[in-house]
Amino acid sequence: MYCKITVENWEDFKSSISKLENFIFRGQIDDYNWELQPTLEREVEKQEIKPLDLYGMELSILKEFQQNAHLFLKDCPNICERLEWFSLLQHHGAPTRLLDFTLSPYIATFFAINNSSINGAVWAINKETLLKNTIEKNDNDKKIFEELENNKNYCIDDTLDEYARRLAEQFLHYDVDFSIKRGLGEILKNPNLVIGMDTQFSHERKVIQKGIFLLSTNLEDKFHEVLLDHLGIQNNEPQIVTFSNFICETDNYSLIKFVFPKVLFKEIIHDLKLMNITSATLFPGLDGYSRSLAHILI
Repeated sequence: MYCKITVENWEDFKSSISKLENFIFRGQIDDYNWELQPTLEREVEKQEIKPLDLYGMELSILKEFQQNAHLFLKDCPNICERLEWFSLLQHHGAPTRLLDFTLSPYIATFFAINNSSINGAVWAINKETLLKNTIEKNDNDKKIFEELENNKNYCIDDTLDEYARRLAEQFLHYDVDFSIKRGLGEILKNPNLVIGMDTQFSHERKVIQKGIFLLSTNLEDKFHEVLLDHLGIQNNEPQIVTFSNFICETDNYSLIKFVFPKVLFKEIIHDLKLMNITSATLFPGLDGYSRSLAHILI
């Protein structure tokens, strides 16, 4: 189920966190037109690009970055590790199909309200449901799991992480040239999946922000629509619920949108600062420290 909750009391939200141990979070401003949308998809809407053309554009961005990244980076991933390359693209601000999430609801809240002049929103997704539905929809998963379980150092958490990375790589390896074995015609037959995973490449900011990525296997449809389909949610409109009802029915929801009215921002920012969640800590360096000075005005 999919629900929307307006946070009227910051303490209510904090008390609900213990019920959301299996969730991942994303914070963004609550513009009424903003759903969950990667930067690549947002650019498409701005420039009125046909969704089918996205595959070619995505490859062009990737290949140009691969050709020139060595001018700026000391260590680059293997040319075949597309997921790692997309992670680098995302980190450095290029438009990609990846969508940033975090394991921390408080870090997500910071991004939802920081320097915002309108309400903030924190999206929460049940990661167990996300993974369970991924496995059910993909026919090749038994083989992947068998390969991973044969590893002597088998660990269920590590196996699931490696499984997600392998699956993401599988769907990212395509070419718009139909003479290539895995061409565009084949990639368009992919099931509608949203894969949640970490990457092997990491950096200081990603570690501090406890970041992970979500990736849609389908660029033709909007990410939000693919996510709803993946989670088995038939109604595009969320059910409006109160906190008291939500606490009693937490297990029923796989997608939750928390809305934070601007009137709560001052209290929340003060509390997050006590948790050491500020621009200075989330964005190491002088730029992050400078951004954090805005708290003086609050």
